[in-house]
Amino acid sequence: MSKKKTKNFKIEDQELTPITVGHFESRKKSSLGIFIILSLFILLVIFLPEITDYVNAYLDSKNNVVNPGYRPNDPIVIPPGDGEEEKTYYTYNENLVISDDNITLSHIVIDNSLKTISFDVTNKSSSSLLDLNYYLELYDEDHTLLERLKLATKENVRAGEEQTLVKNISDDSLNLQDLSLSKLDTKEYPVVSLNANSDGEATLVCENKHETVTYKFINNELKELASDIKYSSLEEGYADIYYNYRTLLNQYNVTNGVSATFFESTDGFNGVINVNLANASRMYIINADTFSLNTEPKIVKFEMESQGFDCK
Repeated sequence: MSKKKTKNFKIEDQELTPITVGHFESRKKSSLGIFIILSLFILLVIFLPEITDYVNAYLDSKNNVVNPGYRPNDPIVIPPGDGEEEKTYYTYNENLVISDDNITLSHIVIDNSLKTISFDVTNKSSSSLLDLNYYLELYDEDHTLLERLKLATKENVRAGEEQTLVKNISDDSLNLQDLSLSKLDTKEYPVVSLNANSDGEATLVCENKHETVTYKFINNELKELASDIKYSSLEEGYADIYYNYRTLLNQYNVTNGVSATFFESTDGFNGVINVNLANASRMYIINADTFSLNTEPKIVKFEMESQGFDCK
């Protein structure tokens, strides 16, 4: 048998140095990571519409913030200026309720086709609504007054009663943004100066579509009035209008201090009602307040204009 040849190796006096030639991760950990990433991707795809809506809503809310903490249905209280009272504005919506210690307004509805605003009034006080002297004020988004409506007209709401009232409004008021409820004192009404003759007699004429009311003053004290009502035979529902007004004028004619005359023609009819306030109590002639004896011109003008009349 032959011998194996051996080879001598020289051993150097040097520590052995480890060399890394590769790295292997755990197969179990790698599979778990891939599963998590795929799961997140699938969830993102599934909920992408909801996530998009949430982000858009968040960005919109940031862009539209006017007053932090303000909710659209909350009343806006404007601090008073010099000589003014604090005013509270309510943003119009179908669920709006306006209330104070005396009255509550609810179910406020604007009818664009009829050009009206209707609402329920609950009188919680011990006085009639006429005596309380409340007004509903209509404003645009800049709080510019569009129109002022007197709550108590011929439909006076007595203490403890509830009624639904309907008021005509102007074209501008159809686009109202805010409302405010005001209880006014006649001392706050603007002063009115009438051109009187040498005897101190003066007139104030208030008109709407069908009525012309002439208030007559002596030394700035109301004494009497004359109302002229006109309707054309071409009016829709003329037959009913004719019958109702003829009946109404007959009733006026038997009222103390009131005289009424009905005139008929082929074109329509008109009625003339005269009221002597020295003998007549305060009442409504059609849609016009007679007011009381010796009422000031500023009261007549302010309150008639808040009931849809134009006074000059």
